[in-house]
Amino acid sequence: MDKNFPEVSIKYRPSNIERKPIRDAADMVEFILNLVDKDEFQVQEKVVVLLLDHADLPIGGKVMFSGTKTSVQIDHRMIYQLALICGAEQVVVAHNHPGKDLQPSDEDIKSAITGASMGKILGVLYRDDIILCLSPETEEVEYFSLAENGII
Repeated sequence: MDKNFPEVSIKYRPSNIERKPIRDAADMVEFILNLVDKDEFQVQEKVVVLLLDHADLPIGGKVMFSGTKTSVQIDHRMIYQLALICGAEQVVVAHNHPGKDLQPSDEDIKSAITGASMGKILGVLYRDDIILCLSPETEEVEYFSLAENGII
């Protein structure tokens, strides 16, 4: 074998996150908030992917993309590449809105529909697409679930 051929590997870092079933968007957000620094919510948009198995148990999560204060590019191919390599049967995608507006943009909706369509082809459920932001009054994290609101 050629020693210059790059090797692909997967690395897991242990965490203290409880491995309990993820039943709804509130559970998803709780898990995702362990992966991000909410103090950075007003700086730039970030996309976090949560991977789940068939029993709704988390396999892991990853901050996959970073953008600007007003947008972030999502490459669903990379999300599904990670999901397939890790053996995930479900993915949850979340990103923050630094402008404190929870409502999904047209681009957010198009991206979620594209992600869900790709998942159907690959046999991986695109379980939810969640928008996160800080409440201007309380500075607590609020969320909008596209699945719970019937958009995907």
